[in-house]
Amino acid sequence: MELRAQEHFEKMFYEETYYNRYISFLTANKGVGEAVKVTGITPYVDRVVKNFRKLYLDKGYHIWRNNVVVYHVDSKFDESYQLHAAYIMQDSINNNARTPITFSLQFADSVFGGELRKVGVSDEIDIHQMKYPSQEVIGSVVNPHVGIMDMTTKLIPLNKDSTECVRGIVHSPQKSIIASIWYMLLPLGITFLFMCGCVYFQIRIWYVQRKLKQFQKDFTYSMIHDMKSPLSSIMMGAHILVSGKLADKPEKMEKYKQVIIDECEHLLALSGRVLMLTQIERGELELHKEVIPLAPLLKDITEKYLLKATKEVHFIIKCEETCSVYADIFCLREILGNLIDNAIKYSKDEVEIILSCEEVAGSTLIKVRDNGIGIPLKEQWKIFNKFERLSANNRKSGISGFGLGLSYVLQVMKAHDGMISVESVEGSYSEFTMCFPLN
Repeated sequence: MELRAQEHFEKMFYEETYYNRYISFLTANKGVGEAVKVTGITPYVDRVVKNFRKLYLDKGYHIWRNNVVVYHVDSKFDESYQLHAAYIMQDSINNNARTPITFSLQFADSVFGGELRKVGVSDEIDIHQMKYPSQEVIGSVVNPHVGIMDMTTKLIPLNKDSTECVRGIVHSPQKSIIASIWYMLLPLGITFLFMCGCVYFQIRIWYVQRKLKQFQKDFTYSMIHDMKSPLSSIMMGAHILVSGKLADKPEKMEKYKQVIIDECEHLLALSGRVLMLTQIERGELELHKEVIPLAPLLKDITEKYLLKATKEVHFIIKCEETCSVYADIFCLREILGNLIDNAIKYSKDEVEIILSCEEVAGSTLIKVRDNGIGIPLKEQWKIFNKFERLSANNRKSGISGFGLGLSYVLQVMKAHDGMISVESVEGSYSEFTMCFPLN
């Protein structure tokens, strides 16, 4: 682009010197007839050719037939025939003109722009006339300032001592450059996008690995913490029973036996939940679906929770005797127990849980509503993710768990071709709705 701009700027300088200043010089000094006579003919052609031939040979150039020029690569002589011809005419004008003939910026701008447009460069151009070496701009066609993205040509002197020069400006030629090499930039762009994609996926894989590592730590801690308490209770009860201290106290002995049974069931439920999640993810879970009457099932579950509840719990069951669901009985007990357990955990001292069932549009809806602390709206989208638990600020301290419960419920509902949704107001209530398709 620079070479093209420089080449056409030199051509412009020749044409401005000849067709503008030299013709004006001939008209003013030798008459209009002489000016007409030389119009279209390069002045001093023979002398210029002879001088340049000698000069080129002296500089190491060799002219072969058909005007092919061969020169040494270390030669510093790189100015063209037409530029030297323009210098000769310019010296003739400056030395012999009766009145000074100035360089025409408008003529130069018109020729320079026209030459560049012929080769497909349509960017805005400008011509600066300036002093040297101060480079003070004393004349311009459009704008005396040069931008960071602008391209400039070499200076061409307007007199022998080079105190005045002209230069060409191509404003922001990047558009033309890119348009001319787009086919080269296309594979580069594709490669760049591919590399960006690789970096993105690398960062994403690193993030997932980091998250999985954190999940592993949290799961291990939660599992140990959640299993430590029932194991301690089992060991304590077993030691007391073995010691024989309760041999004469059958009521307390039965109580300790029941505690051991309950804690063992708790441990089995935890391990079964993790095992079932693994089976679901592997696609190995086998469901044994049957039609289950919901009223007696809900009554049985609530009675067991009332027996082992550590806080005041009130259950309200809204279910008709004829309401049923087509599901796996073991999985249904597990997910209902999980939702009830969460409702008790994340509620105040007095808990009210409403269990309702209804058949609507070919589906059975089971709802579990509590009067607990609720779930913030900004965190409702992630509660069904594995290992996810709500912010510590919104939860009571000392509440244990793996963060697997609601993920387990979601996976079981998907295995039943059903779905689960949540509606909650922070500080007021939470209601989970499970939708099972009918048989």
